[in-house]
Amino acid sequence: MAIGKKLFVILFSLAVLIPTLNANSLEKDGYWKSHSNEFDTYWQTRAEEAAKDNKAAYFKDPYSVSGNFTSSVSE
Repeated sequence: MAIGKKLFVILFSLAVLIPTLNANSLEKDGYWKSHSNEFDTYWQTRAEEAAKDNKAAYFKDPYSVSGNFTSSVSE
């Protein structure tokens, strides 16, 4: 009876472990190359919008930003 339980635990552990070794298939390059036409235009437009927003929000002098923020909070 004890051998049957140990064998069951080992087989169950292997049955759970083996599929998880290849579980993260979305990080493989082959998946994204085959599906890039579905997502490519959407994410390119999002990247362009994000780049514009980042350039608009950038301040060359971080000390003036922190000073302005501090004076706004203290008022």
